[in-house]
Amino acid sequence: MVYASGKHAHGFCDRCAFRYPLNELKAEIYDQKPNGLRVCPECLDVDHPQLQLGKFRIWDPEALKDPRPDTSLTSSQDMDAMPANWPDAP
Repeated sequence: MVYASGKHAHGFCDRCAFRYPLNELKAEIYDQKPNGLRVCPECLDVDHPQLQLGKFRIWDPEALKDPRPDTSLTSSQDMDAMPANWPDAP
């Protein structure tokens, strides 16, 4: 099918309803799929990468196997939270 085209063709933004040249209106993309809206450059929201969080498998282990605490310092063996040289220490 052949559609009319021309430099004087205009369209209306589906968000703000302002009139724009038809070639300035862009298809809006949501979650990597067009949602059918034609919007102006001011209303155009780029597809946010956070919407694709479940798309890629991420392996990020947080636990350590057989951890060994630092026992070389005497302050790490004490049970109090304040150091001995603290101004108000008893």
